[in-house]
Amino acid sequence: MHKKHTHLPWLDLIRFIAAFIVLTVHVRGYLFVEYGSLPIEEKNIFITLFYFITRLGKESVIVFFVLSGFLVGGKSIERLIKGTFNSKVYLLDRIIRLYIPLIPALILTFICGLITHFKFSFLELIGNIFSLQGVFSESFMGNAPLWSLAYEFWFYMIIFSIGIFIYSKKYRIVGFFLLFTNLIIFSILDSTFLFSWLIGALIYFLKPVKLNIGLLILSFFMIIMSIVGIQFKIETKSIDKLIFMEYIPNVKALILILSLFIGILIQQLLLIEPQKKFWKSLNKYGSKLAAFSYTLYLIHYPLLEVYKNFYGVKFNTFDIKSIGVFFFMIFICMLISYLLYLPFEKKTAYYKALISNRFIR
Repeated sequence: MHKKHTHLPWLDLIRFIAAFIVLTVHVRGYLFVEYGSLPIEEKNIFITLFYFITRLGKESVIVFFVLSGFLVGGKSIERLIKGTFNSKVYLLDRIIRLYIPLIPALILTFICGLITHFKFSFLELIGNIFSLQGVFSESFMGNAPLWSLAYEFWFYMIIFSIGIFIYSKKYRIVGFFLLFTNLIIFSILDSTFLFSWLIGALIYFLKPVKLNIGLLILSFFMIIMSIVGIQFKIETKSIDKLIFMEYIPNVKALILILSLFIGILIQQLLLIEPQKKFWKSLNKYGSKLAAFSYTLYLIHYPLLEVYKNFYGVKFNTFDIKSIGVFFFMIFICMLISYLLYLPFEKKTAYYKALISNRFIR
């Protein structure tokens, strides 16, 4: 599965960094009190920066959506335009990619839920299996990051339904009603994230042939400004409302601005082939780490719930103990994610070939 795009420089590294930030956001949230509750002597520029970075969970998920739109949406739309789209192959490919890591993650979530005495809901299980969390159910047993899987699944289904509608006379009515179902679902979910995904897909078609340093710098600047704007606009106890807040666009507009410049950044980075040994190594190890980033995203939250069950007191100081526990929990989450990745996500291509031989002739 990963081999399709590992030749594209930097994208795997970006994907891992986004997943790692989500992990740090949740580890910090479980281990430390809110910034506003810290003693005054603990508040310095380094701690402030640490809290700022570990508030960027939603922004990191937007990176996932734009990358998905670019890598999956753009290529799929291109095939639709060229008439080479195979709806059966596409659907099987997307379902296998999503569910091979998801099923063991749901099982692990269930086990962690038993340990933490989290109430089991059959409705939640069914809702999460069919990617309807946020539509008529919550994320399964409190595994909060699963909310984004509903979006990802229905992004894919939009392309699938359009493919059936265009190319299958026999099932055209099915494609129409499936597309209509998508519209209903995104009227319940936040359609802003659909637009983020579509921005990524459209950026795929705007392929520059030459690196534009000015555009690269502008994209970095606008990404930072959009993130800062989102953080100011999101309700928080740690940031006082400032007089200029009314001049900042609303959060949804900022998300779209952020999505656009993430897409432009991706565009430009693809034109920078790593040349020196350091950058080649960084890109290489980024791909290795990104290989299990999806599993890491899926399972770290219930693992942190287990930690909370046995040691629920949060730190309000930064010392050797609290910092040590912070990095230890990151290590544990990454280690267990990697071990779960080995028999499942790593073998996605194997399972795909196995299933394809059975269902695609």
